[in-house]
Amino acid sequence: MYRSRAVSSVLCVRPSFTLGCGISRHVFRAKCGGPACGGCRHLSADYQKQLSRDSEKVQQILQLQPRVSTAATVRPTLETRKDKKWWKRNADKNISTTPPLHFDFSDIKHTTLSERGALREASRCLRCADAPCQHSCPTQLDVKAFIHNISKRNYYGAASVILSDNPVGLTCGMVCPTSDLCAGGCNLAATEEGAINIGGLQQFAVEAFARMNIPQILDPKIAAQTKDDPNYYKKIALIGCGPASISCANYLARLGYRNVHIFEKSTREGGLSTTEIPQFRLPGSAVNFEIQMMKDLGVKVLPANPFTTEQHANAVTIKKLRDQGYKAIFLGLGFPNAHSTSVFEGLTPEHGYLTSKDFLPKVCAASKTCVASACSKAKLPDLSGARVLVLGAGDTAFDCATSALRCGAKRVTVSFRKGFTTINPVPEEFELAWQEKCEFLPFLEPQRVLLDEVSLSQGKKRRIVGMEFIRRDQNDDGSWTSDPDQVVKLKVDYIITAYGAGLNDPHVMEAMKPLKLTSKGFSLGIPVVDLETLRTSEPDVWCGGDLTGFSHTSVEATNDGKTAAWSIHSALTGGKTAFKEKVLPRFTTPVDLVDTSVSICGLKFTNPFGLASAPPTTSSAMIRRAFEAGWGFAVTKTFGLDKDLVTNVSPRIVRGPTGGHMFGPEQSGFCNIELISEKTAAYWCRSIEELKRDFPENILIASIMCKFDENDWSHLAEMALQARPDALELNLSCPHGMGERGMGMACGQDSSMVRFICKWVKAVAGPGTPVFAKLTPNVTNIVDIARAAQEGGADGVTVINTVSGIMKFHSDATPWPRIGKEGRGTYGGLSGNLIRPMALK
Repeated sequence: MYRSRAVSSVLCVRPSFTLGCGISRHVFRAKCGGPACGGCRHLSADYQKQLSRDSEKVQQILQLQPRVSTAATVRPTLETRKDKKWWKRNADKNISTTPPLHFDFSDIKHTTLSERGALREASRCLRCADAPCQHSCPTQLDVKAFIHNISKRNYYGAASVILSDNPVGLTCGMVCPTSDLCAGGCNLAATEEGAINIGGLQQFAVEAFARMNIPQILDPKIAAQTKDDPNYYKKIALIGCGPASISCANYLARLGYRNVHIFEKSTREGGLSTTEIPQFRLPGSAVNFEIQMMKDLGVKVLPANPFTTEQHANAVTIKKLRDQGYKAIFLGLGFPNAHSTSVFEGLTPEHGYLTSKDFLPKVCAASKTCVASACSKAKLPDLSGARVLVLGAGDTAFDCATSALRCGAKRVTVSFRKGFTTINPVPEEFELAWQEKCEFLPFLEPQRVLLDEVSLSQGKKRRIVGMEFIRRDQNDDGSWTSDPDQVVKLKVDYIITAYGAGLNDPHVMEAMKPLKLTSKGFSLGIPVVDLETLRTSEPDVWCGGDLTGFSHTSVEATNDGKTAAWSIHSALTGGKTAFKEKVLPRFTTPVDLVDTSVSICGLKFTNPFGLASAPPTTSSAMIRRAFEAGWGFAVTKTFGLDKDLVTNVSPRIVRGPTGGHMFGPEQSGFCNIELISEKTAAYWCRSIEELKRDFPENILIASIMCKFDENDWSHLAEMALQARPDALELNLSCPHGMGERGMGMACGQDSSMVRFICKWVKAVAGPGTPVFAKLTPNVTNIVDIARAAQEGGADGVTVINTVSGIMKFHSDATPWPRIGKEGRGTYGGLSGNLIRPMALK
């Protein structure tokens, strides 16, 4: 029952009902003439207003929507300055304190991209023909290819391109100095948006692949070729499990070598990627992924096997490895000894002095808890509330500075001997240190460490309390001088030097005998190396990475491993290799073995990817290139009888305006005018014979066109069939210039004509050669035309061609595009993704 409340006169009460838009209204009351009014005919005045007016809540929301301004707004700066703090997303410029970064090892790279960001960035790439980014990459990564794959959401394909040329592509995507390499050569660098974020795209693609949990495998063809060859069972030793050795081991295993062993002095694999690059720049999960990819190929890593002559149960040397039967040895160990100066002689971590080799491994051990099978329970160095001074201006120095903040440092100062304009750190790292409020002191040379005198009087270990510098200046001739009269003192609690590293360990140098060594940089002895082959003075020993004295980054070390792998392979096989010079196997997974072939009308297509009868098949040479690149099929450009030859200015195509401001690749649609081939039937028949001879497994379909004449169609079909194509396509849909000749769309819009043409050609082709009718979408109902083709004996149909139309009208009613001074225009054929829904409907 429904209850009514007393009002000034009789009320009619009705159940609740629903208005439009799903708005439910409850019981309504209206004044009525009496108890037998026959229902409520009039709603209250208040409710009548609500029908055409938004509720107060909706009106509040609508206030946030953009509106045409009718007046200028006046608001005091006093109010906006107070109000802006509630909306700011970046740090206030007046904040001088360091951000709270203690124990925060989350990703800080500005290059890291989400899927949305990656797709937008990939769409900007120009796919340059002679891409400078690839020329600038030490590993010769096909940058435009993997970016193109990302733009198509083919993340597996992108990762495959990357890992084929760079087995540590995830590491390099995260830590590569791209501004000095690939991105430094990007042709978009001078645009408003700047160079493509290549490192971020590379990281995104490989991380997406890593989440797929797909193992790397040896190409079955290579496995079969090398199975019975004793050369591929020779033992190969690699020293150190860093990027150089991981790269070298990957390529050797991809070549088919079964006994590839890596000797690592630490229990944690990954080299400097694990021990010295901080977690917030290169997470342990990335290193784990790359090591597992290598192990998938059967490479064995032997941890706790140092390369030294010191007493150790598992110590190895070149002599010992030779005695154990190793036929090739690759030295991929980094520089183990940090460089220092006499200013810090006698100082230890107990005093508050650390080198980068002391500090960063402790930070990494505590933040990268598990790498490969080894886990660490180390604790972060405790720098809580400390003033930390970092000396140096290279990448390692900035790693130390930003890591010190995460160890609790209150203030971090980076000091260097030159000026801001004369140091050359990676901009990506320098900017991060700046944004995290590190201080910078240029033109200062360390002169003396200040120690605590109070601790000495108490019999305790003296602690560092400060650093004394003298000023340095650059002369007009470029030389540098120091001025002892200009002294600067700085209060500090810890000093970390990042002056680089070298090889000064006599036990390691002894283990390298009988290699010829030379002093270079901070190193007393590094191997003499042929930088073309990375071979040392010994014919069975190669080296890469830091040890060459030439490579200074992870990506250069990776390329050293790649180069050495080819050189080792050539040496072990005596130069008799199945691969062309300096060509190595690609990255392979079980996905690459999936059979993508399809069968249609008795024809087996090796894969479903092919070229339609369009500008990409203008010539038979273009089809040949497509088959060589792996395309499964192609349809020739439509050709006719010599009496119907056309003059075709090909291609005539413009970018459609539906793509908005997007230029370059990834257009949504195009407008074109394209006629059939201007080449003769004889040209195409001979081309078909050549292509089928050289590519018997690829499907090649001949596309033909005639007027509505049985003799013409029969004659042209016979000519084409003599070349032995796999099928015939009957072009009944060309909308440009051919309809006026009684061909193409002029035939395809009439179901009876379609029926007869299919019948004529099928009678010539017989049951052995499939016949496909290419229908026009420029009809009221394409189903009627398709049914007519079926009734005529066609084996199948092609259901899309360009759709006739005009892309745009200007506000003055003139069409676009217009040509010449007269501004002539006509309809064209719409193509591209724009018409995909029509093809699929």
